[in-house]
Amino acid sequence: MSSVRRIEQISVFLENRSGQMALLCSSLADAGVNVLAVSVADTVEHGLVRIVVDNPDQVCSVITTNGFNCLRAEVLAVELPNRKGSLAEFSESLGAAGVNIQYLYGSLLPTNEKGLLIVRVLDLDVAEKALENWTA
Repeated sequence: MSSVRRIEQISVFLENRSGQMALLCSSLADAGVNVLAVSVADTVEHGLVRIVVDNPDQVCSVITTNGFNCLRAEVLAVELPNRKGSLAEFSESLGAAGVNIQYLYGSLLPTNEKGLLIVRVLDLDVAEKALENWTA
């Protein structure tokens, strides 16, 4: 059986220029925040940084103090076994339940037994129900 739980994700828009990511990361480090997952998508003018941290309330305070906007969203944290096909099986389980994956990101080291996906869907209740009996 897989491990699926709701967590909070923080999104921050950074101006797409040198030093902005460093400012964000340094301010989080100075506040003692542990970043558990991160994704960065770029556009011409802005970067969208999505992070999962150990203390979302503290992070929003740090982010706004440094002049950035802090957006919070509930997402799913899903542990997947490190084997071929597990991401396909996971995606098929949600698709069969009519759940659209808006985006996901994750990683693992090749030697780890499990990886972690951060998954954004519109209907968390339906997604959790679809994954209740899912085994990877």
